[in-house]
Amino acid sequence: MPTERTRPPHDIGGIVCGLLFIGLGVWVITETAGMSRLGAVFPRSIAGALIVFSTIMVVVRLIRPRGHETPDPGSTPRRLGFIGVMTAWVLLLNVVGFFTTSLLCFLGLMLVAHHGRWTPGLAAALVLAGVVIVTAFQVLFTEALNVPLPTGLVF
Repeated sequence: MPTERTRPPHDIGGIVCGLLFIGLGVWVITETAGMSRLGAVFPRSIAGALIVFSTIMVVVRLIRPRGHETPDPGSTPRRLGFIGVMTAWVLLLNVVGFFTTSLLCFLGLMLVAHHGRWTPGLAAALVLAGVVIVTAFQVLFTEALNVPLPTGLVF
């Protein structure tokens, strides 16, 4: 007698959330119809990305069923460190400025997130990656999306 293989259930919660975010993205795009062309660039860009990535998530959740792995319990000190770094970013953003605050908090998050041994090469690579990523976001926001960023004391 052949045995039937049962497939693990799909991630229904992930699919529903993905569909809700697709709907949110569509709603945001329709709400920007009354905005100026320049003023609508940022919300439409974010809404478009939200729709694309949510669609990808829904498709992946439909194609690949959920596994039965047990979730990692996580680390409370790392979670608190993340909250502390993000709180510092919010509080210092207008005082110090976007670029400097974001770079320092990027490096702080790397300190909190890294599990392995630190080497000078790794530290240099993370600093370089931080400078490149924060600079890219600065240029994206100020030049492409025309979003004014806080300058603060430093820049």
